[in-house]
Amino acid sequence: MPRCTFCKREYDWPQGTTVVKSEGEGLVRHFCSHKCRMNFEMGRDNKKVNWVRKKIVGEESSKEAELHEIAEEEEEKEEKKAEKKK
Repeated sequence: MPRCTFCKREYDWPQGTTVVKSEGEGLVRHFCSHKCRMNFEMGRDNKKVNWVRKKIVGEESSKEAELHEIAEEEEEKEEKKAEKKK
């Protein structure tokens, strides 16, 4: 799965745009949307664009929620094991 050069989001292969520059070292850039490509070409810094920061924060919070759920499941398993031993 390619990762967007601008917003750093992973996306499925047939979606998005791939830009290959044959000048120099043959640089390849992947963009998940036209919005990301145009912002990159305008020279905007992805760390300062609000919608990119919100997307990244949202992904992190969902990952944290998944980790929290996994930790709770493990605690429940340990409690069941402790009950069986008694």
